[in-house]
Amino acid sequence: MGPPSTAAPLVAQLRTRPGHPLRLDDLSLFDADHVDASRRLSTAQLTDTYLLALARTHKGKLASFESALTI
Repeated sequence: MGPPSTAAPLVAQLRTRPGHPLRLDDLSLFDADHVDASRRLSTAQLTDTYLLALARTHKGKLASFESALTI
């Protein structure tokens, strides 16, 4: 793993590809329609859990190295 400055140009390049949608930050982790709060496993998974809920809500996909995500 390297610093974020190493990943930033790669992410910027990926964002220019056709089909890369802009996802709105339009849901809450506390909204039971999107996230089952009783299934959150740890605070370390909070961001990935939110991103997974966001992707699922907008019919998207999430790539993560986290193996135990639930929403």
